[in-house]
Amino acid sequence: MTGRMLRKRALSRDDGPMVWSVIDEGVLHRPIGSPQIVREQLEYLTEVARHPKVAVQIVPYGAKAGAGLLGAFGIAEMRGIPYTVYVEGQPHGRTISDRGLIAKLVTRYDTIRGEAHSQPLSLKVIEEAIRIWI
Repeated sequence: MTGRMLRKRALSRDDGPMVWSVIDEGVLHRPIGSPQIVREQLEYLTEVARHPKVAVQIVPYGAKAGAGLLGAFGIAEMRGIPYTVYVEGQPHGRTISDRGLIAKLVTRYDTIRGEAHSQPLSLKVIEEAIRIWI
């Protein structure tokens, strides 16, 4: 089974994880693949964003969260305590367990999220982008 299907199944478990994603608005308009592929991906994103264990927020073009332009990263928490961060990079990402660096990245995430649209408005922004790709 593919990783994506395993992750999707994990959300359905009673003890499944919560997922909070903050996405730059530019991603909704970047032509990666055909218009049909982009539209299908955005439709899937709206489906996932409606899941009760998922929050998707869009950072608008006008946001001043320059920290979000420094690169993608994911924070893993257990019982509300961040314990590791995966930082995207080329050619390979890296996992960070240093408490000081984790604290800095959590602050960066909070800064980016503070500039993002609310979840309901983010869903509307994604739905508007879907109409552009038709």
